[in-house]
Amino acid sequence: MFNKYLRLNILIVKCFFVLLLLSSCNFFDYSVPDKEIIKSSSWNSNDQPPSYPECESLDLNEQKKCFIEAIEKKLISYFNNSNIKLETTEYILKVNIDTLGSFSILNISSEDSISKETIKQFNNAFNNLPKALPAVKTNVGEYVSVVFDLPIKLLAK
Repeated sequence: MFNKYLRLNILIVKCFFVLLLLSSCNFFDYSVPDKEIIKSSSWNSNDQPPSYPECESLDLNEQKKCFIEAIEKKLISYFNNSNIKLETTEYILKVNIDTLGSFSILNISSEDSISKETIKQFNNAFNNLPKALPAVKTNVGEYVSVVFDLPIKLLAK
């Protein structure tokens, strides 16, 4: 009889212990909202911007300026060295640089209408750009894609 009570008590203690373990996990369950994750993993101006090797030794503000100027010079050179007729000389390009340093144009705008041929030529020009060093989200040390506006003024031929 004593053995029967002992086994019953051991079974009750085991069940209580299992229930305690299963319920205690909920006390430590903390999840971060998706909005907070997206906010803290999005690139911002305090993070390492995309760059070219020749701009890397500069401080952050000068590095950004050097990178933009390098892109502008390469684009101006591309259009000046080719026999391409553009509708206007001033454009604003919305540019994406992915985690591999590749460029893509998301949008082209200007005061005048833009032909499909001009869009094609800009895409060709960006395909000829050397890959950039991608932006880095410094708090997690990961490469991230960035989108920025690039105003460009081409010399009229």
